[in-house]
Amino acid sequence: MSENSDIRKDCIQFLVNAILLNRSESKLIELELAKCSLGEQDVQPFIKLIGSNYKLRCLNLKDNDVRDCAAAELLGALMANKYVTKLNLDLNPIRHQIKQDIMV
Repeated sequence: MSENSDIRKDCIQFLVNAILLNRSESKLIELELAKCSLGEQDVQPFIKLIGSNYKLRCLNLKDNDVRDCAAAELLGALMANKYVTKLNLDLNPIRHQIKQDIMV
């Protein structure tokens, strides 16, 4: 793993932890992470965030490197979340059927 990816992973984990720790006071409802070179492991904390039913409304992961496995996990987390209304996974290497399931 490169130093840049370690730094990115630490920053992502810090962001998600800060959001969860301050959930009652947080006003963050939209998170834009388009074109951030995020891969499978990078989105795992966001899967946990969505799964925790945090009041995030929109998560934009457009044009990253999210693949089928993480996309399926995001779909599972979305099914349990009552707040997220928009998840953008455009321009990620995801099979068409998974994209359709997420859009439903």
